[in-house]
Amino acid sequence: MWIIDPSMFRQFRVTQDSRLQFRFEVFNLPNTPNLSAPNSAIDSNTAGLVNSTSTSARQMPVALKYND
Repeated sequence: MWIIDPSMFRQFRVTQDSRLQFRFEVFNLPNTPNLSAPNSAIDSNTAGLVNSTSTSARQMPVALKYND
């Protein structure tokens, strides 16, 4: 499997004791499908076929966090 999960964040001082953090993350940056194992049930019609992936698609959440 080949997964790259980078993140970037920046903190801004609001007052002397509190901070606001801006965060940007990317999960599965190249968005490559990582295939699951093939179906191992010999007596089914889908024997030997790969029907799903083992990782989710690319996600890019953005967040703000306030620390006081």
